[in-house]
Amino acid sequence: MYVGAYRRESDEGGAQLVTCQEYVGHPDFSAINFASFDVALCKIDPPVFIDKSEVYLELDRKSTRLN
Repeated sequence: MYVGAYRRESDEGGAQLVTCQEYVGHPDFSAINFASFDVALCKIDPPVFIDKSEVYLELDRKSTRLN
């Protein structure tokens, strides 16, 4: 998979091609209805370098619970 990619399957803009060492897909994912629960965690090793001058990430500290 590409990390930092703007365009799918492209290394444009400094994206890096990495391989998942461990992969955990969402337990409710279905290939039939892939638009729902289309998320996974991927452990990569070695870590990738992300140029922080090009990227800004801000976490929303306000919790919204969907119960």
